[in-house]
Amino acid sequence: MAETSVIVHEIKGWGNYRFLLLSDIHWDNPKCNRKLLKRHLEEAKEGGHPILINGDLLDLMGGKKDRRANKETVRPEHEVVNYFDAVIAIFLHLPPFIRPMVHLSMLQCLKSGGILIMQTFHKNQLEYGTGGPKLVEMLYTADMLRKDFRDAHILELEETVLELNEGAFHEGPAAVINLTLRKN
Repeated sequence: MAETSVIVHEIKGWGNYRFLLLSDIHWDNPKCNRKLLKRHLEEAKEGGHPILINGDLLDLMGGKKDRRANKETVRPEHEVVNYFDAVIAIFLHLPPFIRPMVHLSMLQCLKSGGILIMQTFHKNQLEYGTGGPKLVEMLYTADMLRKDFRDAHILELEETVLELNEGAFHEGPAAVINLTLRKN
């Protein structure tokens, strides 16, 4: 992580735009410089600058073939599965063979009483063509999410159509599912 936290970028037509870009933080790795990370986050917050996070947040997120997916590189306090208060997944669309496993992992990483908030495109989204995967098997229904998260207390599960206004490829009506649940 660089010593400077808020980088000034010239974006054509916008002038100077300040934001903090964090990539591959690996919060649970003993080599993560938490003091520097905290300073950067505080500077961005004080300046009212957006914080963008890209890449792996945790070493444990590494895949089976990822050399970092080694529990020896994880801080002892993170060797438990339930340490997040909340998980937010917006338009996370996964192939069917991995979806239930990822959803289970999302639940496992929550503390008891933790909240999961999820918004995804519904299978009907293909009729609108205003964003999301073009493969129906990567889209959701409320029943799919109810099944994947059957061990949690569902607070809200709503299939709805809303108006997107997020750029040229995500503009217009969209079929989505809103899910909020609490881990038992």
